[in-house]
Amino acid sequence: MSQSRFLIPIFRALCLVAMLTSLIAGAQIDVDRVKISYVQHFIGFVHWQNSDRGKEVVLCSFTDSRLGRQMLEMLDSKSVAGSTISTRSLSLSNPLVAGCDVLFIPESLADFTPSLLARVGKAPVLTISDMEGFVNRGGMIGFVVDGDKLRFDVGIRAASGCGIGLSAKLLELARQVRR
Repeated sequence: MSQSRFLIPIFRALCLVAMLTSLIAGAQIDVDRVKISYVQHFIGFVHWQNSDRGKEVVLCSFTDSRLGRQMLEMLDSKSVAGSTISTRSLSLSNPLVAGCDVLFIPESLADFTPSLLARVGKAPVLTISDMEGFVNRGGMIGFVVDGDKLRFDVGIRAASGCGIGLSAKLLELARQVRR
């Protein structure tokens, strides 16, 4: 009897931890879906100058991360602003960014950001990430958590420096625009 008195509270505590863990994991999935939705909508606010890409926008993301894999699955063949998104997977072992119109770099690859942005160079590739300080590192659109809201910062110099025009509406919605 005394052993069950001891085990019942432990069992309840373990159940509570399991429930909280699943809630946190569920919340992360919801945040990831919001990020993916934002990426889709960002494409509609972008103009690639001197582009012959036609009606297709190539979104590249790294399959080294769960968010990257989800993004490729959820956005492939989606339409936005008269264009169709086609997706292409990248990996660290083969990060070929040539042919990408949009490059999503997940937070998990923060250490590789300088080399990935160097690969992009001045090519007209919209760079987006959910890593902290991405815009300060030379990226174009970076997700930030502001209180309990998901927001984004914009690096206008990085975008205009490679022939990408960002609409005034997108800049208006941004938390911060770095010029």
